[in-house]
Amino acid sequence: MDWALLWTCCLALLPVLRCALPPPCDSEIYCTGEILRQVQLARLFDDDKHFVDMKLKEPPERVLQSFWNLTSQAPAGNLPASQLRKFLEDFFEEPGTEFEPWTPADWHSKPRFLSKIADGRLRRWAEELHQLWKSLGRKVRPDVRVHPELYSLIYTPNPLIVPGGRFRELYYWDSYWVINGLLLSEMQDTARGMIENFLHLVDKYGFVPNGGRVYYERRSQPPFLTLMVESYYRASQDKAFLRTALPVLEKEYAFWMQNRSVVLEAAGSRHTLNRYNVEVGQPRPESYTDDLDLAQGLTPEAQDRLWVELKAGAESGWDFSSRWFINGSGALRDTHTSAILPADLNALLCRIERTLATFHRALGNSTAAREYDIALELRVKAVRALLWNEERGAWFDYNLLTHASHLAFFPSNMAPLWAQCYSEPSAGERALRYLQNSPASRYPSGLPTSLTDSGQQWDLPNAWPPLQHMVIEEAQDRLWVELKAGAESGWDFSSRWFINGSGALRDTHTSAILPADLNALLCRIERTLATFHRALGNSTAAREYDIALELRVKAVRALLWNEERGAWFDYNLLTHASHLAFFPSNMAPLWAQCYSEPSAGERALRYLQNSPASRYPSGLPTSLTDSGQQWDLPNAWPPLQHMVIEGLTRLTSESAEQTAFDLAQRWIRTNWEAYGKHKAMFEKYDVLGDGTPGGGGEYEVQLGFGWTNGVALQLLDRFGDRLSSGGAEALSSGLGVGLLCAALRFLL
Repeated sequence: MDWALLWTCCLALLPVLRCALPPPCDSEIYCTGEILRQVQLARLFDDDKHFVDMKLKEPPERVLQSFWNLTSQAPAGNLPASQLRKFLEDFFEEPGTEFEPWTPADWHSKPRFLSKIADGRLRRWAEELHQLWKSLGRKVRPDVRVHPELYSLIYTPNPLIVPGGRFRELYYWDSYWVINGLLLSEMQDTARGMIENFLHLVDKYGFVPNGGRVYYERRSQPPFLTLMVESYYRASQDKAFLRTALPVLEKEYAFWMQNRSVVLEAAGSRHTLNRYNVEVGQPRPESYTDDLDLAQGLTPEAQDRLWVELKAGAESGWDFSSRWFINGSGALRDTHTSAILPADLNALLCRIERTLATFHRALGNSTAAREYDIALELRVKAVRALLWNEERGAWFDYNLLTHASHLAFFPSNMAPLWAQCYSEPSAGERALRYLQNSPASRYPSGLPTSLTDSGQQWDLPNAWPPLQHMVIEEAQDRLWVELKAGAESGWDFSSRWFINGSGALRDTHTSAILPADLNALLCRIERTLATFHRALGNSTAAREYDIALELRVKAVRALLWNEERGAWFDYNLLTHASHLAFFPSNMAPLWAQCYSEPSAGERALRYLQNSPASRYPSGLPTSLTDSGQQWDLPNAWPPLQHMVIEGLTRLTSESAEQTAFDLAQRWIRTNWEAYGKHKAMFEKYDVLGDGTPGGGGEYEVQLGFGWTNGVALQLLDRFGDRLSSGGAEALSSGLGVGLLCAALRFLL
């Protein structure tokens, strides 16, 4: 029967008749029919899945005919348990015969990741985990391809890794984490083979089924295939494989957008988001008696609706959870999965859209990439409009029946953080605080799946690996992003980037800071570009940069200047406040002349003179916080000394000139004394010692050193007529000549 055509007709006639939903699959043995009903109701096995995993010994039509012959002679057509057992012995084989033994050929005993584990016991445990791949490997027998009618197993061409236990076949979303583990174990061939199996299934069905059985073929699971390909491509850089896979990934994405999406309005705008929805009738074959028992006493229409919602819950991977109960409480009968817009599904599709755009760019197709960019932008707006809760500072599932957010805790509330499915910089940090403040974060053994003990497996007290990974990966990825941003700043690393100005390196949030020195530098760049254009006779372009400069000066005044302190400070996008700690970078707008009020420069001078930082004898410290990071106390860095000193020389007062000279004198003497002790110039110096090289950070202090030499030469040139080595000899003789020569040798 063509169920797709029938269902299309039913949709058109819904107002006048009750339509039959399609069954889980078309098999009259594994998905529908009297054999399934009688065997499952007889409860011959502890697990309903056992029967539907059994292999036929004879063609289906012969098995059906034999069963009909038996039932036609039985009272009311029902066979007793003993006769059913005999029938199964005659016509079925036990589950598992569809596979043959297989050991991955690319398995080897010492993948590189093991050497990174310092703790010996954890390393030995990791070795045992690595060994498990061999026991979880399966290969489908060729007979499944030749005689698919004899099996509930769906044929896939390559060997695979199974979850284990009753889950003896391929499963969809589990395999994302399996593949990531295989890649760590340097088993690229096995990982690629599994991905090719999923691509094969999309070619066949238009999507990846829940698992590798026919009774799963009309529902899916969270669509992680694109991310599997991303993991493999990152490890292999195999563009030929990516080129083959990409059209199939787009086919799966189209399925989710065409069959699992809803359009709704919020704040006057139309938004498209996705849900789990399996319009398939009858009990699930693998949980047949559970579904029948649950539906007892309901009307036929209510039974159909319940079974649809249970299949949607299974499609979510969270089968089952209070998350899908219509009011967030109740019992399994209250499951209404299709009425929920899940935060994690929509976050996953955000990440898929971003990844598909990246894939198209990697293959040179900027037009297609832009289409996915637009889809991503629209989804980010939709997630913001419908899933973000401003008061709680986190994302929540949206209930289409109550038109409200489900404000209970689930780790999935953090999924948009993992997928970076937001545009406001503060959203990520607010979500982190939501997690930190939740009772869920205080359990010693992991994040619980919810805070509701409903008796369902995707609820308290259970914790599931993929949810732990999703939350941890985002926290880890976010940290790495922030560390790279810190490296981009040149200040790698400093308490300047810690979110509250104190803490440890893990508290780095560089991207949440608007730095005074970066914006001062851009002021100077805009002024310089205008000057360049005028020098070349292009007054129109010069005026454009003049305007950009004027706007930046206003912005610096509005956001970075502190009237009470009389200086500029970094602005924190998360706290919406200035970071009022001392850094030499606070003086950068003075150096760049990024201000319009004449008094600002003199006020900044007084700020510097009154700061404890100005009282160190060996130079300006990078901060007044001894965090152990190299861009903090007690280190002093050449470019910061130069920026402050040069900025002071731009002021006209005698006080500014004297302060500039004093700082230059201290810095030159520090360089001089260090050179006398070590016959070398260093990248940074310790303000607590006379000529002591700096320390801290990720590496030993470096010799050389280019910018130290350059700054020393500029200061010697600017103030050489007054500078003193502090000893009997002048800088122009002896050691001073050595210092100059060392600097010149490096620069030349």
